[in-house]
Amino acid sequence: MSNIDFKIGFWGCRGSMAVGGTELVKYGTNSCCVSVECGGLTLLFDVGTGFVPFEEYYRQFHESEALHVFISHYHLDHVCGLPFAGLIFDPGVPMNFYGRRSDGMSPREILGELYKPPYFPSVLMSMPTIGRLKFTEIGNIDTIELAGGRVIVDTLLVNHPGGSSCFRVSFNNKSMVYLSDYEYNDDLDENLAELLRNADMVIFDAFFSDNNYREGWGHSTWQQGVYLSELLNIKNFYMFHHNIKRTDDELDELQVLMSRRSKHCFVAREGSFVNI
Repeated sequence: MSNIDFKIGFWGCRGSMAVGGTELVKYGTNSCCVSVECGGLTLLFDVGTGFVPFEEYYRQFHESEALHVFISHYHLDHVCGLPFAGLIFDPGVPMNFYGRRSDGMSPREILGELYKPPYFPSVLMSMPTIGRLKFTEIGNIDTIELAGGRVIVDTLLVNHPGGSSCFRVSFNNKSMVYLSDYEYNDDLDENLAELLRNADMVIFDAFFSDNNYREGWGHSTWQQGVYLSELLNIKNFYMFHHNIKRTDDELDELQVLMSRRSKHCFVAREGSFVNI
């Protein structure tokens, strides 16, 4: 890639859990994982089961380059792929993790509690190669500078049970926002509006539709996404965190419905790339 490229890859687009079935393969079966390549860096947002297919891409194009892994929150669909990709155990792969404290624990402590007996066959954080991992705690509102300040990641805590971090990546006068696991309400937070406003691309939690929305579950609808895309002048808006019961045919239909309302809204598809 050139030093001005800004490339987003979808490796897992399902919410709640990974799924299986021939009726689901077009838009994908893996849970949340999105890559961003810009400024000579590779950033990864969440490590659901999509982290596993991402490994092959990394090996082919980015071998031995550092990975910057941003975790929105620690619900299982966002971290369950972590110990199942060989990257986590490879001493030749530098990995830097960024995440919030939760329930009084640091990101390393939380993952350590999750991946140990009786939930996991070994104590992941005590394995020899894991010591190389670096962890940076992020605040509810924070800014992280990478690549000598050429890549900026702004973070914001948003509405979800236990909280979830939204991330805006800015590089070369372009921007992408990862907003997974977020429940929209009528009072749009000013900080979130500013984070989303005029973005070149937004990846948005559209787990529900208006006809099956459940208040308090921490997820939004595609209709709310279309509204925000228009309200905040977002150039490309990708619906993500698909309901596990939405088939390829239903997601095809969703694309048609959205296209009637906006030319800038799309259904995210596993294995696809977007350049902004």
